[in-house]
Amino acid sequence: MATSANTEREAIKRHLGDVEVIGNFQIFSGFRQGLSEARTVTGRNEKGEIVNDEKPLKPWLGTLGYMALLDQIGTCFRRKGVEDAGRHIPHDFKKALYRFGKFEASDDKGKIIDALYALRCSFAHDSALLNCTPAGGYNYRFSVVWETNGKMVSLPMQDWDKGFSPGHHYPERMTKVSLKLFVDFAEDICSTLFELADRDELEICFGVDAAAELTGRYLYSSPKLK
Repeated sequence: MATSANTEREAIKRHLGDVEVIGNFQIFSGFRQGLSEARTVTGRNEKGEIVNDEKPLKPWLGTLGYMALLDQIGTCFRRKGVEDAGRHIPHDFKKALYRFGKFEASDDKGKIIDALYALRCSFAHDSALLNCTPAGGYNYRFSVVWETNGKMVSLPMQDWDKGFSPGHHYPERMTKVSLKLFVDFAEDICSTLFELADRDELEICFGVDAAAELTGRYLYSSPKLK
């Protein structure tokens, strides 16, 4: 009989692995399906390699695909045997960035993660480029580009004052995000997951029957493609 540790490792392998064909059905995880589609619309192949460096036709949609994957990563996984960097973080998207994201020593990591989470909420809930919440919440007006400017997130010199007339849209109040660099960043997190899983250094965040919950939540089947 397999041990619970082996069962958990196998569940992680299936979650992160390629499509399986069993009889007349193909078995796949929501993670692999989401990653495949996000890669397609951002100019990458199934290995994550860039095959089209032009600006994609659907950069917002592709970026949102990676953002959804990061939500799932934060829900499901943490590093095994080390202090959990996301333990006290309330949002799964942020958990993923704290646990697996790679930042420069000079980065203001907390502010960058807050800005990316605010953009994720704007894209996902409102298809918008601003996040204006009540007192104590988020206050961002975003400018997004596909091209790189050396930084994934450029924080504003001044906070946006929540004004909506043209005179309130000053560049110095904008939070600028390179969507291409964000996609690269998300791909790097996925690569880290694969490496940790190969070394058995990744564990599932769920309760007692973690392996069963992971497969029950995210493993699907469909008729085999002809």
